[in-house]
Amino acid sequence: MPIHSSNPLGSDDASFEYGVCLCVLRKRVRYWASLLPELNREECSFLGALVALRTMCDHAPLVVRGHIFDSEIDEWQENFETWADRCKKKIEKRNVLVDDLKSKAAEEFERLKAVSEDRPKAMWLADVKADLASIENRPL
Repeated sequence: MPIHSSNPLGSDDASFEYGVCLCVLRKRVRYWASLLPELNREECSFLGALVALRTMCDHAPLVVRGHIFDSEIDEWQENFETWADRCKKKIEKRNVLVDDLKSKAAEEFERLKAVSEDRPKAMWLADVKADLASIENRPL
């Protein structure tokens, strides 16, 4: 594919590859977000995947358009906060204040929302189900 600029994402192929990586990270965030309602331990990989996704979104917001949705981010945040509240004693036993953790996570969610689109759940739910089905039965 042709190169359009000296920007590292300035070719169709490079931009496409970036989008593929974005979709892989979004799948990981969806996976961990789906586990949070039942997860009963003080440590999870959700925030690592979320920060990685947000970092990609910060770097190339135009590539992200149409792949991240406000209402889905709201669900992720609700699941995360519910998990943090449920595991508060376990988390704080590690000298981490849950309120600080939730505050820093809220910043990540807000930064994702800055590049997300407002679409109804019906428009992205099928993608979530397909993502989760593709990684079903994988070990944590």
